[in-house]
Amino acid sequence: MVTVGLIAINVGVFVALSAIAQRDPARAEHLKRLGAVWGSDFHAYALVTSAFLHAGWMHILFNMLFLWVFGPNVEDKLGRLGFLAFYLLGGAVSGGLHAAFSAHPAIGASGAIAAVTGAYLVLFLNTHIRCFFFFFLIGIVDIPALWFIAFSVAWDFFSPALFGNTGVAHIAHIAGYTFGFCTALALVKIGVLQREPFDLLTMLRQSRRRAEMREAYRMSQRDQERRMSTSDPEQERLALDRAGVLEAIGDGDLDRAAGAYRDLLSEHGAEAALLSRDSQYAIANHLFQMGDHNTASTAYERFIAGYPGDREIAHVKLLLGLLNARYLNDPIRAERLVREALDSGISPDQRAIARDLLRELGVEA
Repeated sequence: MVTVGLIAINVGVFVALSAIAQRDPARAEHLKRLGAVWGSDFHAYALVTSAFLHAGWMHILFNMLFLWVFGPNVEDKLGRLGFLAFYLLGGAVSGGLHAAFSAHPAIGASGAIAAVTGAYLVLFLNTHIRCFFFFFLIGIVDIPALWFIAFSVAWDFFSPALFGNTGVAHIAHIAGYTFGFCTALALVKIGVLQREPFDLLTMLRQSRRRAEMREAYRMSQRDQERRMSTSDPEQERLALDRAGVLEAIGDGDLDRAAGAYRDLLSEHGAEAALLSRDSQYAIANHLFQMGDHNTASTAYERFIAGYPGDREIAHVKLLLGLLNARYLNDPIRAERLVREALDSGISPDQRAIARDLLRELGVEA
């Protein structure tokens, strides 16, 4: 609602000034100059008013298009009041930096929208933007948000050097990107905003984990080679099968890892199918997401048996309880696991899920 409201205000101001310009061009120009942010004639109110003024139809069209694309998701994360405050503060910071380094006036929502875009890069890194293009061919293409935003940032960094004075407030844009990126990163880092599977910090953590898994796989390979001459054939096959699962996880190919884990279970049994902590957790979650409920149940069981004191143990018990309640037709085990999860301390959202499961099982929550 805030994104739509901001677009409506921007368009309303533009239409009103355009109507005034039809009757009195000088007055319309005077109003724009009053509302613009200036380095040589600075007024604090202009840090806000300048963000609602635009130079022409193309200027407002592209700004509002960017706000419509990136605004709703960021608003959803920050909440309505938080997003409004963030947007206005981003516009003020970008306008203030422009005034500090340039004597020329600046108008437009670009700085505030750059802040929204910078926040989007942190909060929704692993998403795609659907774009219409026409360059030799005409069509629609999905572009990773990272590429899309990186190109916009690079354009603002290098345009002045390549093309001289473009008439665009590049400093304001860069200030907006920086403010949005750093603010969103700080909010996620300190826990004000909940981490998601697709945000920057989670992606970086997953990247580090994959690197650690690859290193663990290489170390296991070296250790296996050292023991090859003394180990029995059965142990050699077990080591190779486990290494195949770890290699697939390290490469980020969880579908291949799931197949290799099924083979590991089939050939060597559940007792041999315990991987390192992160690998076991990753493969169990992926099997659940794939809908392979029986194998996921076994993987979660092995996690509980192998890592009983882990920080995620309550969450794993809740997932295993859900599997038994809804897919494996074992209500007695499901109830026990869900109650253990409740007793272990889970988040409010997870507690709500646990109570719903108990009600489904026909027992008191």
